[in-house]
Amino acid sequence: KSERKIIFLDAYASWCGPCKWMAKNVFTDKSVGEFYNKNFLSIKIDMEEGVGLELAKKYGVKAYPTLLYIDHEGEIMHRVCGAQNATAFINEGKIAQTPGMRLRDQISAFNPQKASHAQFKSLIIKYEEACLDPANLLESYWEVQKKSGLLKSENWEIYSKYDNDLFSYASTIVLDNYDDFVEAYSSEEVDGKIFDLCAKTYPRYYRMNDSEKMEEYNVKVNGLPTSNVSKINDFTAVQQSKIDKDFERYGRLAVDYYKIYPPQNSDELNALAWYFYENIESPELLESALQWAMNSIEIERKYANMDTVAALHYKLGNKDEAIEYAHQAIELANIEKIDPTATEELLEEINKLE
Repeated sequence: KSERKIIFLDAYASWCGPCKWMAKNVFTDKSVGEFYNKNFLSIKIDMEEGVGLELAKKYGVKAYPTLLYIDHEGEIMHRVCGAQNATAFINEGKIAQTPGMRLRDQISAFNPQKASHAQFKSLIIKYEEACLDPANLLESYWEVQKKSGLLKSENWEIYSKYDNDLFSYASTIVLDNYDDFVEAYSSEEVDGKIFDLCAKTYPRYYRMNDSEKMEEYNVKVNGLPTSNVSKINDFTAVQQSKIDKDFERYGRLAVDYYKIYPPQNSDELNALAWYFYENIESPELLESALQWAMNSIEIERKYANMDTVAALHYKLGNKDEAIEYAHQAIELANIEKIDPTATEELLEEINKLE
């Protein structure tokens, strides 16, 4: 307070790879040190222990690293999440110093009654870069745009990407005018969005452990105009068992579900396979996860899915295959400039297999 300097807080987690990368490659950069030492009081705190737990809750930190710029009253002026290179990191510091450019100032200045689409989109992207939930911003804008505005392609694009609530103002418009939106964008696109809304809304409601909320959700889903209601309900069962950490049931339900509705995205396949590696013990179910990981590689070969294949072969006791894919993963990590330490440690464990 006495110096009235902006505080820079590196909100990190001990396990976070991008956090370690910034600590090694960015915070040690000479130009970064000179700029931040001159203009900020800089600290770093692990958000998953000690005082960090309270700060994470206070500042809404949900992803790592989150880079916070805090005024002398303890209020956030600017924020961004994700690893930044030296140039980008210095630029964020300059933004934090500049009235009107800081995220806090841009949020305060936003007027949904007068904002252009370009201004709205720009602010939404800044929310995304800061790992903030844009729900309130979206609601204020949709209330001005209404149905006619939402039918415009530029607004539908924003809605499709960022609105994740089945009960939001915009979602209510879409569901009440389903045929109009299908005519504008096709049943496949609109039904896909409705499925996505359900997939993101259900976990929030279920975790509330509120019977009235769940009844409200179930009534809403079963009254949807989409033909995907059975698919939505099947996926809901998968989500519920996952949230309950009933991994045996989850594994069986997930395998059955994805036989009918196989993922087409490489990252989705890999994430699904990795979750099985971490939580499933059944060799039969792990074989399904291995196939998902191999399918992920067929779509796009990269470090993350090669590492997953190596890990699954290791868990299944396939030593030779595990070694082969671990080496390939390490090679790709070096090409992609990713820290391969986790795979190198896995390789040490693989070599201990009989």
